[in-house]
Amino acid sequence: MLFKTSIILRQYCSLGETNFFAIKSTIQNVEDKHIIPVLGREQYNALNEAYKNATDETLAPGPLKELLEQCRKVIAPYVCYYHAPKADATLSDAGFKRSETESSKTAYQYQLANYREANLLEAEAATENLISFLEAEINNYELWANSDAYKTYKSLFIRKASEFNDFFPSASPYRNFFAMKPKMLAVEEMGIRNFLGDALFADIKTKYNGAGALSEKEQVLLFKLKNAIANLTVAAAVPLLNVKIAENGLTLSTAGARSTNDNINSRSAADANAINALIETCKNTGKSWIENAGKFLKENATDFATWPGNVSQTVSIGRNEQNSVFGIF
Repeated sequence: MLFKTSIILRQYCSLGETNFFAIKSTIQNVEDKHIIPVLGREQYNALNEAYKNATDETLAPGPLKELLEQCRKVIAPYVCYYHAPKADATLSDAGFKRSETESSKTAYQYQLANYREANLLEAEAATENLISFLEAEINNYELWANSDAYKTYKSLFIRKASEFNDFFPSASPYRNFFAMKPKMLAVEEMGIRNFLGDALFADIKTKYNGAGALSEKEQVLLFKLKNAIANLTVAAAVPLLNVKIAENGLTLSTAGARSTNDNINSRSAADANAINALIETCKNTGKSWIENAGKFLKENATDFATWPGNVSQTVSIGRNEQNSVFGIF
C-alpha cells in the first residue's frame, strides 16, 4: 500500500481522526481498483516495493517520489468516498450499531451524499491528472510504457474523460467515460475501421500513437472522427447505463425518489421516450460527422488514396460506409 499511517493520509483528504487499521482494507481496495489499472501491475509493484522499503513516509527525490505523490492524490479522496458509508455504523458481537454522542451526531443523509460526491469528483480529477502526468513523463516510467494498462490507454482515439467531454459534455464525464469505454472500442473497431478501411485506419492509429506525425489534413480528419465516435458511443451505450444485472435479474433505476437529498429528489430515471430521443439524436449527429468526414476524404483524395471511397468510386457513403458504422448497434 502507498500509505502507512492515517496521519499522512489526512494530508491528502478531508478525513478526521481515524484508526489506520479500520481503513487499511479500503486503501488496498482503492489501489487495486483505481491505481493498478492505470499504472499497470509492474509499475505499481515497483512503486509499492520502493515505498515499503523506505524508512519513513517519503521516497528519495526522483520519478518514484513524484509518482507516489500523484497516486496519493487519487487514493485519499477515494478512501473517503468508499469508507464514509461504512463509518456510519459498526458490526460487533452486540450487533450492527451506529455511534452517536451528545457532541457528535450522525450526519444527515444529504450531508453524507454531498461528502461522498465531493470526494468522488476530486478523485476522478486526480486520476485524470495522474494519467496526464504519466503521459508527459513517460520516459521516466518505462514499466508503465510497456504495460498492458498503457496499451489499453493507447488503443482508442479518445483516451481520457476530459477529452471525451470536449466532444460530448456531461455532468459526470469520468464515470460516463469508463462506463461507455467498451462500447467506444466496438464503435472504433466495427464502425470506424470499416468506414476508413484497414489500411487508412491503421495508418492514422499508428501515427496517432506516436510512430510518425499526423499531417494537418489527417488531424482535421481525426477531429471529425472523434466527434462521430463520441456520439455513436453514447447512442450505443445509453440503453445499458440504466440497466443493472444482479442476482435478481435485470433491473432499472426507480422513477420515484427515495432520498432526503433535494438534489437527488429532483432527478429520476428518464423514460423510454427521452432515452430513445437521445439515442436518435446521437446517432444522427454521429451520422452527420461520418458524412462530413466522407466528404472531406473525397475532396482530398490524393492525400487519402487508400480510403475505399477513393479507391472505388462506386462505393456509396450514403449506404455502405455509414451502414458499417451504424450496424454495430
